[in-house]
Amino acid sequence: MIPYEWLEQADSRITPFIQRTPLTHDAARNLYIKWENRQVTGSFKARGAFNKVLLLEDWEREVGLVAASAGNHGQGLALAGQKVGAAVEIFVSENAVAAKVEAMRALGAVIHTIPGGYGEAEAVGKAHAEEQQKTWVSPYNDGQVIAGQGTLGLEILRALTPNPSPGGRGEPVWRDRPV
Repeated sequence: MIPYEWLEQADSRITPFIQRTPLTHDAARNLYIKWENRQVTGSFKARGAFNKVLLLEDWEREVGLVAASAGNHGQGLALAGQKVGAAVEIFVSENAVAAKVEAMRALGAVIHTIPGGYGEAEAVGKAHAEEQQKTWVSPYNDGQVIAGQGTLGLEILRALTPNPSPGGRGEPVWRDRPV
């Protein structure tokens, strides 16, 4: 489990780099929508990438960052690397969506296309990071990446409750603006 404090710390850390996206409510469908497609990279994954990269030691960024991605994590990591001056290599499967690969490349990532699916790309990427002594940034198996991604839940909690602490109580407050 990710400690609540990690979410709060991640939220403060990544604030200068991400968008506060709106939470809207469609009363007719009783549906809430968090507009993460309005992030610079079009996905919540940038939140996790930024949180992890900002927590790395200088030397960990200087050796270069490596990840496997189907697109969204890679875009977030490429953007984070661009902002902190770290080289980024992304391993993608041969089946990766071309537009997402181009978006990663446009953000400065070096792309390695690997035959097979995501599992193969991840295995080759991890081996490359280890052999080249570069920093591996998992898209899903890292508490600080997860904490960064979880900040969108913190934003939802803040929008829906006046006291967004664990176990906090209060009447919902609906907001149709960024929080």
